Amino acid sequence: FSDCAADPESVDALRRLDEAFLKRQRRENARVIYDALHAMDDDRIRPLFPRMGEDDVPLFVPVMVDAELRGELRSFLIQNQVYCPVHWPDAQTGGGAALYAQELSLLCDQRYTAADMEREMQLIKEFFTSHA
Repeated sequence: FSDCAADPESVDALRRLDEAFLKRQRRENARVIYDALHAMDDDRIRPLFPRMGEDDVPLFVPVMVDAELRGELRSFLIQNQVYCPVHWPDAQTGGGAALYAQELSLLCDQRYTAADMEREMQLIKEFFTSHA
């Protein structure tokens, strides 16, 4: 595996990362999402995990969206320049079928600001209001 080592520029960039900032930004962004979801109080979209753990530093907040609305919500967000991946895209059988059919990942990493998260959540509220 020695030929798989990171190049010197990447190693240097990793050494210069501000870890405290990364953690703080991710947690703040996730908190905006959780607060907005709880305020929406809409059974059609809810966090997969009811709350963020004290030591969590999420890359994304997984949410469960009614299966018949997930694709449409995702398309709506993409049309508005918000990309939300599906990390568990398909399941043929088993107990995880609901997860595969309903999960959507709301990105909250350090590339984004709290304002970005507020915009994303405003779009989600707008979507669900128009589908009342």
